[in-house]
Amino acid sequence: MVGGLLRRRGLTLAVAESATGGQLASLITEAAGASDYFVGGVVAYSRAAKEQLGVPAGVLDRHGTIAEETTRELARAARRRFEADVAIATTGVAARARLRTARRRARCTWSSTWPGAPNARHRYSTTRTEFKRRGALEALALLWRELRQSAE
Repeated sequence: MVGGLLRRRGLTLAVAESATGGQLASLITEAAGASDYFVGGVVAYSRAAKEQLGVPAGVLDRHGTIAEETTRELARAARRRFEADVAIATTGVAARARLRTARRRARCTWSSTWPGAPNARHRYSTTRTEFKRRGALEALALLWRELRQSAE
């Protein structure tokens, strides 16, 4: 459905993934004809990789590697790097053991599309593998909603 909307509107798509570890690009390329709109993606898992892609160090210093603002900058960076019309980025916390507060025990992802769309935050209590897949599906759903709303 996302691919159809992109194709009809003549838009290209890029991704930058952290928490989803390549699942998002994998889902996108499962669709026949994805090369009509999907130009590429990157898994920027570490802080250094996010900086190399183009996320400003100041954003990472102020907000960390998994914040809403960071995800938005990651989407911007992917859009620039791949010269795409639209980009999706994901960040998040997949390992419960690394979470420090009781409030953040569930695994969490941030999804962002660019240009201009709001971010979405999702929490899951599931396996790490399912966390990555659900995060990728939620990111695609966010893009689908934004494409539908902007076409109306």
